[in-house]
Amino acid sequence: MMELGTERSAGGLMGIRRRAACSVLVAALAVATRLPAGDAVRSPATGRIHGTVVTHAGTRATGLIRWGGQEAFWDDLFQSAKLDLPYPAYAEREPEPVEAEWWWQELGRRLVEAVEAEPDRVFTARFGDIAKLEPAGGNAAVVTMRSGTTYRVSGYADDVGATLTVVDEAGGETEIEWGRIDVVELSAAPPGATFAGHRLYGTVDAGALRLTGFIQWDRDEVLSSDRLDGDTDDGRASIPFATIRAIEKLSARSARVTLADGRALVLEGTNDVDGRNRGILVEDPRYGRVEVPWAAFVRVQLARPDGSGPSCTDFPVPRRLRGAVTTGDGARHAGALHVDLDAAESWELLEGSGGGIRYQIPFSRVASLERDASVVTVTLVRGEGLLLDDGPAAGPQPVGVVVVGDDGVETFVPWREVRRIDLAW
Repeated sequence: MMELGTERSAGGLMGIRRRAACSVLVAALAVATRLPAGDAVRSPATGRIHGTVVTHAGTRATGLIRWGGQEAFWDDLFQSAKLDLPYPAYAEREPEPVEAEWWWQELGRRLVEAVEAEPDRVFTARFGDIAKLEPAGGNAAVVTMRSGTTYRVSGYADDVGATLTVVDEAGGETEIEWGRIDVVELSAAPPGATFAGHRLYGTVDAGALRLTGFIQWDRDEVLSSDRLDGDTDDGRASIPFATIRAIEKLSARSARVTLADGRALVLEGTNDVDGRNRGILVEDPRYGRVEVPWAAFVRVQLARPDGSGPSCTDFPVPRRLRGAVTTGDGARHAGALHVDLDAAESWELLEGSGGGIRYQIPFSRVASLERDASVVTVTLVRGEGLLLDDGPAAGPQPVGVVVVGDDGVETFVPWREVRRIDLAW
């Protein structure tokens, strides 16, 4: 992949082009940063996170919620780490066989992995599947799902401990620190509610894959009033997404930004526009949440969306996962499923990577999984197939599946023995 320095050294032409473009665009940028991007249009708040934040002092703030300055919509994800694990007796992964003469190298590798690894049991849920959250001291919380199931979580991401911004019906903003919160009760926005600007939406080109849907840029910016930051030859630019038509990666360190009026400039120097970008998240209706890393990102074409996404009432009522697990020797175990020991409801997410792209797919959209060599074929309810990486090279594998039959008999199938999982909807 071409580096920025290489671009500048090509006969000096790239540097000349960039300086010329920037000099032409100085006035355009000044206009862009003055545009009332958030106030020029208003969008229905159907898709916005809404609820009531109750503080320890008894104060109630009701309105649209921006979670930690990032998540703002029902299909955005809340993340933490689970404190409780069902079926802990099966949780220990069996070590892979190691040749005796290399035992010391393997020991060192496992010690490093133990220090650097993320928690095995990450809690990830769409806000639309959550009924309420209750801080439980420090960096912990109790999450109650719409199904009524509760989870104790702590840490891992900054969603627990975040400052919440609540915008009431009159447009007044209240920032509430996590340590002051007693409970967050989520509910649908009232009929006719709107918000300034619109949700980021467009088509992301990731090489062999094209994704169209709502966008979260750098895991952060989700609104048209949010800004894309970067350095030009003339200094730092901060551009409202409302004024951007397209963003194209030029290298690991830079991107070309095309404005709505057709003019373009090259930005670099921030994690919005270089390899430090934490990922472009796309809510594609086929899969769910898809993460395109900067290495796979090619271009995004932005557009005005029709609406702001599903309301919390559009999320299906959670159901228990039921189905059958078939092993490599043909044995079939049917009943209630606990995939990787703890995924037991339809709102939970099947997570995996394929072709350098990461997917987080609600189990409610999955019909079956079939393992073959180092690949898992995921067949979606709508019939589309998706290949995800499997095997040690793809990272930690699931531990296995617990199947509880109608007679109450519990069967544990280690992942290495799973051939196929069929979900019963």
